[in-house]
Amino acid sequence: DFLGMNGNYAAGVLEGLVHFHPETPHWFKPD
Repeated sequence: DFLGMNGNYAAGVLEGLVHFHPETPHWFKPD
C-alpha cells in the first residue's frame, strides 16, 4: 500500500519538524 506508507512517512516528517523545531506554527500540531 504505497499511499499508506507515504502517509506514514509524511506523518513522521511532520512529527520530526515539530520535535526539532518547537517554534513551528501550531497548525502542524493542533490541540
